[in-house]
Amino acid sequence: MNSYWLLIVLFLDLFATSLLIPFLPIHLHNVGPTRLLAGVFNSLYPTVQLFSSPLVGYCSDLYGHRQTLTISLVLCSFAYYFLASTSLYVIFVCRVTLGLLKHTQTLGKAMIVEESDGEKHNMFSVLSAVEAFGFMLGPLVGSYFIQMENGFQQLCNIATSVFILNSVITFCCVSSDIRVKYFTTKEILTKSEIGTFQSDREDKNVDWTEFWDVFVLKLFLCISLSLFYTNYAIIIIERFKMSISMVGYTNSFQGFISIITSLLSGKVIHVTCLQDLYARLNYCFLLLSFSLLSMSFVTNFCVYFAFLIPLSFSSTLLRIFISELLLSRSPWKSKGSLIGMENTISCLVFFFSPFFFEICTTNFGKFSVPLVTCLVTVAGASLSEYLNFTNNVGLATKKKL
Repeated sequence: MNSYWLLIVLFLDLFATSLLIPFLPIHLHNVGPTRLLAGVFNSLYPTVQLFSSPLVGYCSDLYGHRQTLTISLVLCSFAYYFLASTSLYVIFVCRVTLGLLKHTQTLGKAMIVEESDGEKHNMFSVLSAVEAFGFMLGPLVGSYFIQMENGFQQLCNIATSVFILNSVITFCCVSSDIRVKYFTTKEILTKSEIGTFQSDREDKNVDWTEFWDVFVLKLFLCISLSLFYTNYAIIIIERFKMSISMVGYTNSFQGFISIITSLLSGKVIHVTCLQDLYARLNYCFLLLSFSLLSMSFVTNFCVYFAFLIPLSFSSTLLRIFISELLLSRSPWKSKGSLIGMENTISCLVFFFSPFFFEICTTNFGKFSVPLVTCLVTVAGASLSEYLNFTNNVGLATKKKL
């Protein structure tokens, strides 16, 4: 039952966030900063998250996941309320506050993974479906309210209300798990307790070099998607002359495709007969590369809209398969650290993406960014194919021996 409440918390978090994400670049543009300054503001959140993740993880270990999550949700609700301000200083403070405190997905997923005793693939599929449903419903509702007078302020008010509701659900319905560190307790540990504690510490040590390939694949995926979505809203409006509400509708459509893909990911594996994870990753990276390349050249919005289907399909499967590959090769007690490292990679990429986007566009033209995204996805396909080949060679050698 605790897992179901956590899934609700994760869904509400993503719903409230996706209400604002598609329209935040437009709000910043209306406030008046330059494109470079807007890129700086977009980078604030992932930059602060990069440094705040260890601190929040420490607090959750010291005071408990539920307590840490509840407090962060309450404080984030205030930040979202004031995000609609027309003052750059207030927006700056709000973005920094959210970067410091908003770790709902990391904490919630870690708690769900800890409690899950089922098949890992099914767990990741459910998490991906919940995430996609939140991203589908949020922009859809946001597209309706953004057209009203003071539309962005109304969206911020809704997000604030959802975060307050989420904090109440977390505090009242999610079971308490206060886990005080051993060095903070005043009780004297027996020799057996000390031995158990040391054994647990050793089990949780992670040899990061064993996972270099998974993290590189994750890095390639994050780079390609972050570059694509950096100015996604501006591209929809300026290149295709669409209304601001169409940005939300297209985001909702991608969320819908992601939901279907997540729920049918097991069927996809069965139909394609691809049991090897590296082979699946290879084909998904190739499909993502083809989608990104095609979308960079099309001039008709209907064709552009159609290519969102393979893009959402391939990117959703890549998220599921990379997470499955990561935890299938790890000690189950190290899952929290590994999920945290995934989040760190995402934060690093989303920090550099706006700057890299502006540098490439300014110095090499508007087609340089799509070219880079395609090269990155092709590199991901090449690496997964190489890993698939070496894995098959290793298995064949073991059989001979």
